[in-house]
Amino acid sequence: MFAGFLATLLAVLAVWASELAAAAPAAARTVQLGAYYCPTDSCDATSAGTLDAYRERFGRYPAIALNFRDLDQPLVYPGEGEGLRSRGVTPMLTVEPVVTRKGREEEIPNAAIAGGRYDTEIEADARAAKRFGAPLLLRYAQEMNASWFPGRSADGSEFVAAWRRYVTIFRREGADNAAFVWTPIVEGTATKPFAAFFPGEEFVDYVGLDGYNWGGESRRSFGEVFAGGYARVTALSSKSVVIGETASAPGPEKAAWIRDAFLREIPHRFPAIAAVAWFSKDLSQEGQRDWRIETSPDAVAAWREVLGTTPYGGDEPLPPEQVGTPPRVGTPPERVAKPPESGGGDQARRRPHGPTPLQLLLLDVALWLGRLAGVSLGH
Repeated sequence: MFAGFLATLLAVLAVWASELAAAAPAAARTVQLGAYYCPTDSCDATSAGTLDAYRERFGRYPAIALNFRDLDQPLVYPGEGEGLRSRGVTPMLTVEPVVTRKGREEEIPNAAIAGGRYDTEIEADARAAKRFGAPLLLRYAQEMNASWFPGRSADGSEFVAAWRRYVTIFRREGADNAAFVWTPIVEGTATKPFAAFFPGEEFVDYVGLDGYNWGGESRRSFGEVFAGGYARVTALSSKSVVIGETASAPGPEKAAWIRDAFLREIPHRFPAIAAVAWFSKDLSQEGQRDWRIETSPDAVAAWREVLGTTPYGGDEPLPPEQVGTPPRVGTPPERVAKPPESGGGDQARRRPHGPTPLQLLLLDVALWLGRLAGVSLGH
């Protein structure tokens, strides 16, 4: 009877220790934090000047610099690569299937990409990525499930064929430093279910999501914006998640939104997220919002506070988790994001910590009880 009691107690201790271990990586992992940073109307978010302006404003360089390219534009402009490498910033380039003809932009249909009509342009991009030489994130045809991109969203199977041809050309050209980030937008009234556009595990390095808090009557927390899409995308793929674009509308609650998203929700509810890029550009004159980080001093202070915490490369621990925080969303506890490769600089990657003192104590107790009860643990 005594041996049975000890065996039961041993099992309880083992479960307790495993639960503690499952919770540890959420605080230990590193999330690469970046931006599409456009402090003025003229924006070249991957230029040395813009990166330096970000550092002057927020105290250090972004881990990731988001930018956009049309298919007929250079993937990496002359001089741009050295500026990124020397500052330790990883570019995340969004390549849109768009070309300019007679001064007008035209979206390229998926079938034209899949059929090889633009192989020359893709090959040029692949060779440019290879010459860049450092880690490079590529988002080809982002938000492919959105109605505002009729060419890429018309047919899921055609998009998959186009994506696979794009990736295959890069691999054939030896651009092994390029990692591919598949990024639909969170599903809503003007989108299609994104599962039909998924090209398969072997053709993606990261899965992602775009989503925004529009404020006003449409105000939603980070969790409300992303929870549904995150659950679906992590069920669809085992790859780590990159939030390719997000931002919050200006207003008195923006600083609180930033702190809640980055200091509470991402570390504790979204363990598969490896990177987040803030879309920091004023689009208020285009019927959207002023999405810039610095719409108020409070928002700037909140962003700098986030940058100073350990998950984002800083030294300060996260604030204590509030009582009543919702549970993690849709991801098994053992699944923790793998950060994108960094170019170095001041964004050094951290490895998860080892067992905590409490876990080691529990293990010692379990081993002692196991010997006492004649139960064998391990090998």
